Amino acid sequence: MKKLLRNAMMLSAMAGTLFFTSCGEDEVLVTVDAPSLTLTSQLEDSYAEGEEVLLTYGFNAPGKIGQVKFEFFIGGSSQSDTTLTETELGLTAQDTTGTFDLSFNVPTGTAGSIFAVEATIIDRSNQQFVNDDAEFLISAAVNSYTTVLIGGFNNLTIGSFYDALADSVYSSSSVRNSVVNQGSIDFMYYFTDASQRVIASPDNAATKTTWNAQDSNPYPFTSTENSTVFKPATSAVGFGFINSNEQIRAAFGEVGDETSRVTNLAVGQFYAFRIDSDRGGRYGVFQVTAVAGNSTGSITLDVKSQSVDN
Repeated sequence: MKKLLRNAMMLSAMAGTLFFTSCGEDEVLVTVDAPSLTLTSQLEDSYAEGEEVLLTYGFNAPGKIGQVKFEFFIGGSSQSDTTLTETELGLTAQDTTGTFDLSFNVPTGTAGSIFAVEATIIDRSNQQFVNDDAEFLISAAVNSYTTVLIGGFNNLTIGSFYDALADSVYSSSSVRNSVVNQGSIDFMYYFTDASQRVIASPDNAATKTTWNAQDSNPYPFTSTENSTVFKPATSAVGFGFINSNEQIRAAFGEVGDETSRVTNLAVGQFYAFRIDSDRGGRYGVFQVTAVAGNSTGSITLDVKSQSVDN
C-alpha cells in the first residue's frame, strides 16, 4: 500500500492532483488535471515606449483558479512581478474556465530591448502552468505635434516653412537670412487657384514657380533645398493609432509613387513623408485637421515623425 501511495503522488506531480475517497476498504482515486493558460490576443512585433499594451489570456483550471503571477522581463532580466487573485482578475473562486486581461504601459528609456511577460496560473490545489508567449521589441516613442498652423505664402503673420523634427514654423525672411534655418526646412504650405491647398518639398520646381508669381522677393532658399517626398498613407491602423517608429515607416508603404508635392489638400486627408537623407531620412505622417482662406490663409496639421534616424 505504501508503494501504491508513493507512485500515486509521483503521478500527481506530472498530471494533476489525486483525491482519495473511502467506502469500507475500497479506495477511489479522483484526478484533477493541472491548469493551462493561453495568450489569445494578437501582439504587434513592437510597441513604443510609454504605449499601452493589452494582453488577453484564456485559462482552463479544473481545480478552480486561484491566482495568476505576472513577471516582467526586459532584455532577459526580471524587472518586477505582481500576483493577482481571481477577484482582482474579475473572476470568482468557482471559475474553471474563462478569460482575463492584463494592461500596462511600456517602460521608457528601454528602446531596443525585448520586453517579455511570464504568466503563471495557480489553481486551488497549488498546481501551476507557465505561459511565456508575450514578447515584443520596445521601440522609441515618436515625435507627436498637434495643431501645427502653417500660413500661405501671402500670410503676413504665420510662416509658411516647417521643420518637421523640431516642430518649428519659419517666415520667409527667417529662412532667407539664415543658412542654418534653410537646412532645417522639410516642407512648406501655399495656395493656388489651380492646385488649391499644397504642401511641397523645398526643391519642388512648381513651388518655386508659384513663389515667384506670388511674392516679389527672391525664393528664400539660397543655400540648401532639402528633398522631402510624400505618399498617401497606407497604414491600416489610422493616424490616431500610430505610436511607434515602425508604424510610421509602414505608413509610408510600398505602394504609390513618391512625389515632392501634394495638392488639393482637405480636412481628414492623411499623408506619409520621408525627409532628406541629410536630415536622417526619417519618416513621418501628417493629417489635415483644418483649412482657412486662400493664399493669405492657413492649414492646420497633426504631425508625427520618427524619433530616430534611418
